[in-house]
Amino acid sequence: MPSNIEPIARKMTGRICRRDGMSETKIPLWVDLHWPGSAAMLEAGVMDGDGEWIISELRFIESA
Repeated sequence: MPSNIEPIARKMTGRICRRDGMSETKIPLWVDLHWPGSAAMLEAGVMDGDGEWIISELRFIESA
């Protein structure tokens, strides 16, 4: 059963791929393989739904 965060994480992963210039034909497989990592970053609060790092949260993690 898909989690509630899966659709958001999949969209975020696709945005990251497109922003980095990945070929559209490669994106679906990349998203299938990597959306769980995006979900973890969203849940940890270190990335927003657009795939942008939340710098204030990264500083907190680095100092821990």
